[in-house]
Amino acid sequence: MNRWFNEQGVDRFTIKVAQGYSIEAVAQEIEARYKESENISLQTTQSFKQSVMDLVDQSFRLFDVLNLIGVTIGALSVVNTLTMNVIERQREIGSLRSLGMTRHQVLRMVLAEALALGVMGGVYGFVIGYFIAQVVILGTNMMVGYDLVYRFTPNPYLIGALIALLFVQAAAVYPARRAAAVNIVEAIKHE
Repeated sequence: MNRWFNEQGVDRFTIKVAQGYSIEAVAQEIEARYKESENISLQTTQSFKQSVMDLVDQSFRLFDVLNLIGVTIGALSVVNTLTMNVIERQREIGSLRSLGMTRHQVLRMVLAEALALGVMGGVYGFVIGYFIAQVVILGTNMMVGYDLVYRFTPNPYLIGALIALLFVQAAAVYPARRAAAVNIVEAIKHE
Protein backbone atom coordinates (compact mmCIF):
# COMPACT_ATOMS: atom_id res chain seq x y z
CA MET A 1 0.00 0.00 0.00
CA ASN A 2 2.85 2.35 0.77
CA ARG A 3 4.66 1.68 -2.50
CA TRP A 4 1.64 1.82 -4.82
CA PHE A 5 -0.85 4.11 -3.06
CA ASN A 6 1.31 6.03 -0.54
CA GLU A 7 -0.86 4.74 2.34
CA GLN A 8 0.54 3.74 5.71
CA GLY A 9 -1.06 2.05 8.68
CA VAL A 10 -3.45 -0.14 6.69
CA ASP A 11 -4.58 -3.03 8.87
CA ARG A 12 -7.39 -4.60 6.88
CA PHE A 13 -7.74 -5.74 3.28
CA THR A 14 -10.88 -6.97 1.59
CA ILE A 15 -10.34 -9.59 -1.08
CA LYS A 16 -13.00 -10.62 -3.54
CA VAL A 17 -12.45 -14.15 -4.81
CA ALA A 18 -13.01 -14.65 -8.52
CA GLN A 19 -15.79 -16.96 -9.58
CA GLY A 20 -14.74 -20.56 -9.78
CA TYR A 21 -12.31 -20.35 -6.86
CA SER A 22 -13.04 -21.54 -3.34
CA ILE A 23 -12.86 -18.96 -0.55
CA GLU A 24 -11.37 -21.54 1.80
CA ALA A 25 -8.72 -22.59 -0.75
CA VAL A 26 -7.68 -18.98 -1.40
CA ALA A 27 -7.56 -18.29 2.35
CA GLN A 28 -5.38 -21.34 2.95
CA GLU A 29 -3.02 -20.30 0.16
CA ILE A 30 -2.68 -16.74 1.51
CA GLU A 31 -2.01 -18.07 5.02
CA ALA A 32 0.55 -20.57 3.70
CA ARG A 33 2.43 -17.82 1.84
CA TYR A 34 2.20 -14.82 4.17
CA LYS A 35 1.13 -15.81 7.69
CA GLU A 36 4.64 -16.22 9.08
CA SER A 37 6.32 -13.32 7.30
CA GLU A 38 3.50 -10.75 7.47
CA ASN A 39 1.78 -11.92 10.68
CA ILE A 40 -1.68 -11.88 9.10
CA SER A 41 -4.98 -13.44 10.04
CA LEU A 42 -7.84 -14.15 7.68
CA GLN A 43 -11.53 -13.82 8.25
CA THR A 44 -14.29 -14.59 5.77
CA THR A 45 -17.13 -12.15 5.20
CA GLN A 46 -19.53 -14.53 6.89
CA SER A 47 -17.38 -14.82 10.02
CA PHE A 48 -16.85 -11.04 10.08
CA LYS A 49 -20.60 -10.44 9.80
CA GLN A 50 -21.18 -13.02 12.54
CA SER A 51 -18.71 -11.28 14.86
CA VAL A 52 -20.43 -7.93 14.23
CA MET A 53 -23.85 -9.51 14.88
CA ASP A 54 -22.51 -11.04 18.12
CA LEU A 55 -21.39 -7.59 19.26
CA VAL A 56 -24.80 -6.13 18.38
CA ASP A 57 -26.53 -8.97 20.26
CA GLN A 58 -24.38 -8.29 23.33
CA SER A 59 -25.31 -4.61 23.17
CA PHE A 60 -29.00 -5.45 22.93
CA ARG A 61 -28.70 -7.84 25.88
CA LEU A 62 -27.41 -4.90 27.90
CA PHE A 63 -30.48 -2.90 26.83
CA ASP A 64 -32.69 -5.84 27.79
CA VAL A 65 -31.22 -5.81 31.31
CA LEU A 66 -31.77 -2.05 31.50
CA ASN A 67 -35.36 -2.55 30.32
CA LEU A 68 -35.91 -5.19 33.01
CA ILE A 69 -34.57 -2.82 35.65
CA GLY A 70 -36.86 -0.07 34.36
CA VAL A 71 -39.92 -2.34 34.39
CA THR A 72 -39.11 -3.49 37.94
CA ILE A 73 -38.72 0.09 39.14
CA GLY A 74 -41.96 1.03 37.37
CA ALA A 75 -43.85 -1.85 38.99
CA LEU A 76 -42.53 -0.91 42.44
CA SER A 77 -43.53 2.71 41.77
CA VAL A 78 -47.07 1.61 40.92
CA VAL A 79 -47.28 -0.47 44.10
CA ASN A 80 -46.00 2.48 46.14
CA THR A 81 -48.27 5.05 44.47
CA LEU A 82 -51.41 2.96 44.76
CA THR A 83 -50.65 1.87 48.33
CA MET A 84 -50.18 5.48 49.39
CA ASN A 85 -53.34 6.39 47.49
CA VAL A 86 -55.32 3.69 49.33
CA ILE A 87 -53.92 4.76 52.71
CA GLU A 88 -54.73 8.42 52.07
CA ARG A 89 -58.22 7.61 50.78
CA GLN A 90 -59.08 5.15 53.52
CA ARG A 91 -61.90 7.33 54.86
CA GLU A 92 -63.30 7.82 51.34
CA ILE A 93 -63.17 4.07 50.65
CA GLY A 94 -64.86 3.39 54.01
CA SER A 95 -67.60 5.89 53.13
CA LEU A 96 -68.14 4.28 49.73
CA ARG A 97 -68.32 0.85 51.36
CA SER A 98 -70.86 2.13 53.91
CA LEU A 99 -73.00 3.43 51.05
CA GLY A 100 -73.14 -0.04 49.52
CA MET A 101 -69.97 -0.43 47.42
CA THR A 102 -68.86 -4.05 47.51
CA ARG A 103 -65.33 -5.29 48.10
CA HIS A 104 -65.24 -6.47 44.49
CA GLN A 105 -66.16 -2.98 43.27
CA VAL A 106 -63.41 -1.42 45.40
CA LEU A 107 -60.96 -3.93 43.97
CA ARG A 108 -62.05 -3.06 40.43
CA MET A 109 -61.82 0.69 41.18
CA VAL A 110 -58.17 0.42 42.28
CA LEU A 111 -57.32 -1.83 39.32
CA ALA A 112 -58.95 0.72 36.98
CA GLU A 113 -56.79 3.46 38.51
CA ALA A 114 -53.74 1.26 37.91
CA LEU A 115 -54.83 0.70 34.32
CA ALA A 116 -55.05 4.47 33.82
CA LEU A 117 -51.52 4.82 35.24
CA GLY A 118 -50.31 2.07 32.90
CA VAL A 119 -51.88 3.67 29.83
CA MET A 120 -50.38 7.07 30.66
CA GLY A 121 -46.99 5.53 31.36
CA GLY A 122 -47.15 3.45 28.18
CA VAL A 123 -47.97 6.45 25.99
CA TYR A 124 -45.20 8.45 27.64
CA GLY A 125 -42.76 5.56 27.15
CA PHE A 126 -43.67 5.13 23.47
CA VAL A 127 -43.14 8.82 22.71
CA ILE A 128 -39.85 9.03 24.60
CA GLY A 129 -38.69 5.70 23.15
CA TYR A 130 -39.39 6.90 19.60
CA PHE A 131 -37.29 10.03 20.13
CA ILE A 132 -34.48 8.05 21.77
CA ALA A 133 -34.46 5.66 18.77
CA GLN A 134 -34.17 8.65 16.43
CA VAL A 135 -31.25 10.05 18.44
CA VAL A 136 -29.46 6.68 18.49
CA ILE A 137 -29.88 6.25 14.73
CA LEU A 138 -28.72 9.81 14.04
CA GLY A 139 -25.71 9.37 16.34
CA THR A 140 -24.77 6.05 14.73
CA ASN A 141 -25.03 7.57 11.27
CA MET A 142 -22.83 10.51 12.27
CA MET A 143 -20.20 8.43 14.11
CA VAL A 144 -19.84 5.46 11.79
CA GLY A 145 -20.98 6.95 8.49
CA TYR A 146 -23.85 4.53 7.94
CA ASP A 147 -27.13 5.55 6.38
CA LEU A 148 -29.51 3.85 8.80
CA VAL A 149 -33.20 4.69 8.58
CA TYR A 150 -35.84 4.20 11.27
CA ARG A 151 -38.39 1.61 10.22
CA PHE A 152 -41.59 1.30 12.22
CA THR A 153 -42.54 -2.23 13.15
CA PRO A 154 -45.63 -2.67 15.32
CA ASN A 155 -44.49 -5.76 17.26
CA PRO A 156 -42.20 -3.97 19.76
CA TYR A 157 -44.89 -1.39 20.43
CA LEU A 158 -47.53 -4.07 20.94
CA ILE A 159 -45.24 -6.01 23.26
CA GLY A 160 -44.45 -2.80 25.17
CA ALA A 161 -48.16 -2.02 25.54
CA LEU A 162 -48.86 -5.54 26.74
CA ILE A 163 -46.03 -5.36 29.27
CA ALA A 164 -47.16 -1.93 30.51
CA LEU A 165 -50.74 -3.08 31.02
CA LEU A 166 -49.99 -6.50 32.49
CA PHE A 167 -47.26 -5.35 34.87
CA VAL A 168 -49.30 -2.43 36.14
CA GLN A 169 -52.26 -4.72 36.85
CA ALA A 170 -50.03 -7.27 38.58
CA ALA A 171 -48.41 -4.51 40.63
CA ALA A 172 -51.85 -3.19 41.65
CA VAL A 173 -53.12 -6.45 43.10
CA TYR A 174 -51.70 -5.85 46.59
CA PRO A 175 -52.99 -2.26 46.96
CA ALA A 176 -56.37 -3.29 45.49
CA ARG A 177 -56.74 -6.13 47.99
CA ARG A 178 -55.72 -3.81 50.79
CA ALA A 179 -58.38 -1.32 49.70
CA ALA A 180 -61.03 -4.04 49.46
CA ALA A 181 -60.18 -5.27 52.96
CA VAL A 182 -60.75 -1.85 54.56
CA ASN A 183 -62.90 -2.12 57.68
CA ILE A 184 -65.82 0.30 57.24
CA VAL A 185 -66.04 1.48 60.85
CA GLU A 186 -62.27 1.89 61.27
CA ALA A 187 -61.98 3.70 57.93
CA ILE A 188 -64.70 6.23 58.77
CA LYS A 189 -63.05 6.97 62.16
CA HIS A 190 -59.64 7.30 60.41
CA GLU A 191 -58.32 10.88 60.20
